[in-house]
Amino acid sequence: MLVQCAQSVKGTAAENEDAVGYHDNYGWVIDGATELFDNPIYPHFTVADIVSDISDTLPEHCNDNKSLADILHDTIDTVARYRLYTAQNTTTQEQYSQLPTFAIMLIRATNSSIEYLSLGDCYLEVKGKTYTDNRIAPFAQKNRERIQNIIQEQGGITQDERKTIFQETRLKANAADGYPIGSLDPLSAYAAKTGTISLHGESVTAMLYSDGFKDCYIPGEPIENSLKNLTRSQAIDETYGKRDDATVLVVKA
Repeated sequence: MLVQCAQSVKGTAAENEDAVGYHDNYGWVIDGATELFDNPIYPHFTVADIVSDISDTLPEHCNDNKSLADILHDTIDTVARYRLYTAQNTTTQEQYSQLPTFAIMLIRATNSSIEYLSLGDCYLEVKGKTYTDNRIAPFAQKNRERIQNIIQEQGGITQDERKTIFQETRLKANAADGYPIGSLDPLSAYAAKTGTISLHGESVTAMLYSDGFKDCYIPGEPIENSLKNLTRSQAIDETYGKRDDATVLVVKA
């Protein structure tokens, strides 16, 4: 697997909550969900810390004899043991949902295929087809509609009003009536969508990217053009009140 591009551009938040990485025949893009709750655990850590931990720990568990879900499970388990060792009772779905969560696209290139694991709204593009996990989409759309309604009725929205809407949705992370997403619960890995793309002996280009990159991507143009346009942009997403981080990995498999 030949890496052609691996870049991550910070948005307008204080930290870049995305990560990109690769190791041997593996590659990944991770998109952390912005923090909405106070972290009760000491020493304190941010979603950027967890995303970085996951990305840094993945190479330790990349093993062609394991499934991608097992690799992600073991990676999260390692990170959780390090970060939560002083925590008490951080075992319920609601407690995990208030700690950092993340979306991830993880691939493994073999001689005959590209295997992928998709959890949350990161994307994989191969041979003109896009693969992702859309299960969070209805919740994101509902958030957008609720915020737009408030803006239309009031002429604007406060940060507290926006945060309350997002908190209600975040509490549905990995809930029975919610959406699957990566969390510090290692079992969250097994809710991921997985699949195999047959290569039929041909060499292909695979592009992995976060939703922040999707919004600025210009198909048919060099990746650098999309990233340059993003860094020059002053546009703020009205729903989220910020410009998102944008991350992309391009490999030849």
